[in-house]
This record gives sequence, C-alpha cells and structure tokens, in this order.
Amino acid sequence: MPNASNPAKKRLTLPSEPAYLFATALIALSVVLTDMADFGLSMISAPTYVISSYFTALSFGVWEYIVEGALFLILCLCVHRFRPIYLFSFLTGILYGTFVDLWRLIPFFDRTVTPPDGFPIPVRVLLFAAGVLVCAIGVAFSIRVQYFPSMYDFFSKTFSECRGCRYLKVKYIFDGTCLAVSVVLSLCLFRRFVGIGVGTVIITVLNGPLIALFGRLLDRCLTFTPLIRPLGRLFTADTAPSAAPVPDGAGAEPRG
Repeated sequence: MPNASNPAKKRLTLPSEPAYLFATALIALSVVLTDMADFGLSMISAPTYVISSYFTALSFGVWEYIVEGALFLILCLCVHRFRPIYLFSFLTGILYGTFVDLWRLIPFFDRTVTPPDGFPIPVRVLLFAAGVLVCAIGVAFSIRVQYFPSMYDFFSKTFSECRGCRYLKVKYIFDGTCLAVSVVLSLCLFRRFVGIGVGTVIITVLNGPLIALFGRLLDRCLTFTPLIRPLGRLFTADTAPSAAPVPDGAGAEPRG
C-alpha cells in the first residue's frame, strides 16, 4: 500500500501580513457586533468602551490608541526594559482601533443610527453569537501569524517573562484588574454598569475553548509565512518564549 501523504503538505500557505490585517479586522468586527447586541463586552474591551461612552468627543478607536499607549508606558516602567520592536504591539492597537471606527461607519453598526434596544431579543442573541465566533476566529488567526499581538495580550506575556511569573497567573490578574476598572468607571461616570453584563461572563467562559477549536481547524488546512522574511525572523526571534508554552487559547484575550 502507498504511504499516507504528509498532512502538512496538504495545507495551504498564506502570507502572514494580509492574515495579520484580516485577523485585526475580524477582532474589531467582533467588538462592534457584541456592542450592538448590548449584552456586555469582554473584560479587556470594557474599560475603553466605558471611557469612550462618556467622553464622546473622541471615538472608541481614538480612545483605544490612548489606553493602549498608556498601557505600553506602564509595561515599560514595570519591566524596566524597552525595545523599539515593542512598538509594533502599539501599532496593532492603532490598527484595531481604526478598524473599529471604520466598521462603525456602516449605519447598522452605529448605535446613534441603529439603537440596539430597537432590535428584538433573537436578533441581539444572533449578533452576540456572531461576535463571539468572529472574535475566536480572529484571535486564532492572530496567534498563528508571526507578528505582535495587541498591547493587551503583549502586556501579560512580556510582564510574565521579564518578572519570571507564571503567564496564566499574570493574565488572570490583568483581566481581573480590567474588570475592576470597568466596574469603578461605570459606577463613577454613569451610576450603572456600562459595557458589562451577562455577555461579559459568557465571553470569558467560551472564548478560550472556541479559540482552541478554531486554532485546531486552521492548523489542519492553513500555514502562514511572512512576505517580508527579515521582519518575520525578527518577530520570531524576539517573541520566542522563555518559559513553558501556553496552551492554544488559554492565554488569548477575548476582545468581543
């Protein structure tokens, strides 16, 4: 009998750079979808959402630049280290915020044009489900391209490596801090919860397993390689893990 063919040879190879942009656009779309569902966003998206909902002179995307920029400075101060390549994580945040604002140019995704409370509950449930699935697919793509993740993901990874802490412990503390900040901001600015709800809990529970599921599906049919090979090697070398690897999906930040 002929030997079974190598499954890796059957996978389609895609360039990393377009996949990176595609993943970022999907993650931004997931935030817009879950926002329109109005059941609550993820813990890490909620602080920026609360701020942008109160200080409306700037868009959500612009506030995203500001928040991730502040987080970048905090990270550099905490680890006492700075490398210019770290700025690519901030660039990812800029792209993410820009994509969110671009998606909101579509009237259906603009809350001022299409208020979520005008949707029947089944439509809102469908929007929320679509947001969760799109987020998981986007993050699964993002993990597999050889470029920096957003500052939210990068903060936990870099802090844990530089300080010698367990990654998951740092991640849980980071996520919990984001949730606490969202609660405090909501109560101080609105006297009620904004951007936090039952959907926040659902996203927290489902996002990791869904990312792992879609990651396995992607690994069966796709592989990624950078078009700009020197840049790809630079990212791969700089992000090489210094500790035990984190299971796929376990360390990914839910952005819906």
